[in-house]
Amino acid sequence: MDGRRRHLWLIPVLLWCAVAALFAARLGGWTSDDFYITYRYARNLAQGHGFVFNPGERVFGTTDPGLGLLLAALHFVTRLPVPLLGAVVFSASLVGIAAIVLFEGWSRGHRIEPILGGSLLLISSYVWGNHGAAAPLVLLLLLLSAKLAERRMIAAGLLAGAAVWVRPDAAIGVALLALILLWKDKRMPWRFILASGAVVAAGLLSAWLYFGSPLPNTIGAKTDMAKAAVNPWSGVRFWPRAFVPIGRHFGAEWPVMLICGAAGLWPLAKRAGRPGLLLALFGLAMAVAYPLLGVPFFSWYILPCLIAAIYGLAFFAGWLAERAPSLRLP
Repeated sequence: MDGRRRHLWLIPVLLWCAVAALFAARLGGWTSDDFYITYRYARNLAQGHGFVFNPGERVFGTTDPGLGLLLAALHFVTRLPVPLLGAVVFSASLVGIAAIVLFEGWSRGHRIEPILGGSLLLISSYVWGNHGAAAPLVLLLLLLSAKLAERRMIAAGLLAGAAVWVRPDAAIGVALLALILLWKDKRMPWRFILASGAVVAAGLLSAWLYFGSPLPNTIGAKTDMAKAAVNPWSGVRFWPRAFVPIGRHFGAEWPVMLICGAAGLWPLAKRAGRPGLLLALFGLAMAVAYPLLGVPFFSWYILPCLIAAIYGLAFFAGWLAERAPSLRLP
């Protein structure tokens, strides 16, 4: 590939940046009320009241502590409204995810699938309906970690540990990445494990010293909510409840979309390097984890699953297109 074509992958990235900026400007300041819990923690910290919801009460009531810390730092530096910053971080994370998958696919000769997947991701009404959620930032950090692990194992571990700070369920992704590295490199990724473990341990210790609890109490609150409900949206009811908003956003064809998206996880894992493999496995793992945790359905819980399915749909289309001639009837 000559020098002029080498950087053509930047063109869709710039277009995605424009789309993300439009959405962020339009939606900044509006999102689900649950995310305002984290926003309030961030604002109070930036204004000197501590990392708390109510000044003077150290209760670990945010499931996204790392996102809260990041927003607090950005608010302190820029003085921009925290909800707007939340939209900016969300938008930038989506573009980052799309750019990583595009680069990985492009470098392996697969261009249309990651461009299609990234475009579908950036225009998804379901995704933008949950803007402000921490899941895209978690995915971005995990995919960056998977990419860096090829050459910089310690840096990869630090990023993976930071993902757990952002949201504790990212620990599943860190464990999956460690297994991927063990499988790919045929040796135990000790530097990755030690680096990520040190960051996670520092977060747990800091939370325990500050709040008196290493983990957010929101997990227990959500399971208690499910137990108290007559017909809870948890366990075996989790995904049937999830299909309601999925159908609302993806239309009557949503079952076909999910089936094709699931079928496309294999070509995604094969054609987008370690980040693609991690995205596919993490999406599947989260699809199983939340029903097993016994928490009620919330729309942002399944963002990693849907992002993986969106890319699976794009890569399934590419896989099918390659085999179209052989599928024709004689």
